[in-house]
Amino acid sequence: MFDSKHSFKLREFPRYTKRKECQVDVSVEPLSPDRNVTANGELIDFSRKGMRLTVNLPFEVQENVKILMTFSDSTADLAISAQVCWIQQQDEQTWLVGYIFVGEMPYHIVPRLAIAGYLERRTERQFDVDLSAVVQCTGKDTEPFVVTVVDISDGGFRIQSPVAIRAGQEFSLQIKSEGSTIEILATAHWQVDVDEMYMIGCSLPSEDGFELLGQAALKAQPVA
Repeated sequence: MFDSKHSFKLREFPRYTKRKECQVDVSVEPLSPDRNVTANGELIDFSRKGMRLTVNLPFEVQENVKILMTFSDSTADLAISAQVCWIQQQDEQTWLVGYIFVGEMPYHIVPRLAIAGYLERRTERQFDVDLSAVVQCTGKDTEPFVVTVVDISDGGFRIQSPVAIRAGQEFSLQIKSEGSTIEILATAHWQVDVDEMYMIGCSLPSEDGFELLGQAALKAQPVA
């Protein structure tokens, strides 16, 4: 089930989807002075070459626009010049629009949004789970605390935690499974506030860790 040796091919410029739990406000304005309108949009996905949005106003193919993205935390707003590549009407009030950036985006923009937790960088298979575990941060004099592992993929996993874990922090993940405790070393990479909890993206340093975590998810016991 969690075989990490499967192969897949990435696009030249990988496309990253927006995380559902993250809030990004998007507006689109035509650059033509003859079009004094502003469309509201929702980010679907993003790459270094372009993005896809759903918007509430129609646009013309090859129309030049300015896209403004406002984030729910302290992440700096983005103003992007783009051109409409294609349009697909979804219903009477919604259009799916593909945009290509006018000039390539600076290299650091996509990684910055992904590290901040707004974009889903994992391209591997993902499995939703509901697995209780105990976290003990490495090198810190803190009490262990209970978290829930919410999904696992070959490239990482996510936990829902009552306690923030800074990016780069190593920790042990302890899981009760069939009367014994499995302990796995992991590293936190990003976090997002969600309903007074923290959604935290993590990685594992070895393939064995993925296998252990996958097996534990299949036969987990609640943490006492």
